[in-house]
Amino acid sequence: MYKIKEIPEKTIGAFEVPKQVQDLIVEYHGKPLDPIAAYALLKKETKGFTEANPQAEEADRLLHELLYPTKAVAKKATPKAKTAIELRKRKLARTASLLKLKLKLKLKLAAQKQSA
Repeated sequence: MYKIKEIPEKTIGAFEVPKQVQDLIVEYHGKPLDPIAAYALLKKETKGFTEANPQAEEADRLLHELLYPTKAVAKKATPKAKTAIELRKRKLARTASLLKLKLKLKLKLAAQKQSA
């Protein structure tokens, strides 16, 4: 179900997001992508990659693709292919942003329940 659960966290931590990609993520999301934080968030939201979550599955697919680009995508250098890659990377940034907002909301609701 989740591809990145098979990747050691050390490997993810050693990955350096390409500058062009990071620039797009910063432009859309406002801050750079931290692969370790994205991995941790996905792991937490899916309870150790055991629960199905469509947003998390999409983020997993996009993060895996960022870490291990497919040969077909890597070979194509056409403007159309570059645009498709940029769109997928933006989608990853959006998904990560949505997951963060969802987590913040859950934490806020849990805090309100405890105080009530």
